[in-house]
Amino acid sequence: MEWRDKVIKEVFKGDVERFEQMYQTMADEARLKAVSWEDLNRSATVLPDLVQKGKIAIEYYLGYLPAESITIRFETFLRSLIQQKYAGIIPYGEYTKLAEELIRLIRNEYVKHNLMDDYDQELYESYQSGYQPWGAAAKQRIIDMLGYAPELKH
Repeated sequence: MEWRDKVIKEVFKGDVERFEQMYQTMADEARLKAVSWEDLNRSATVLPDLVQKGKIAIEYYLGYLPAESITIRFETFLRSLIQQKYAGIIPYGEYTKLAEELIRLIRNEYVKHNLMDDYDQELYESYQSGYQPWGAAAKQRIIDMLGYAPELKH
């Protein structure tokens, strides 16, 4: 038995269409996480001593550090800004403005896949059946920790 047939039979209970959709989704995600050789080379050669400072700046502005596959395309430009700031070429205020604009591009790239106008009905149904039951468990956990049920507005 081929691996594909085995997965369809054991994991997807024989539902070939659902397997194909999941496989395509995973392939699309893999393409999103792919990094070009040019980006890898640029990241390794452009101001490599400022790698950590670039990551710290991204995390400072966003509150999190997006996947390397996204930040790698922009990080070298951010390192250049940091180097110019340290060298006194650009003042701190201008650095802040330019860094925020650049990091906004990183954020936009990171959330781009969530910018669909409307998701298909199957996804909504999947949410209702898969995630909604966890809401009651999360609410109960909050009640157990606080000792009371906070108002919804909180």
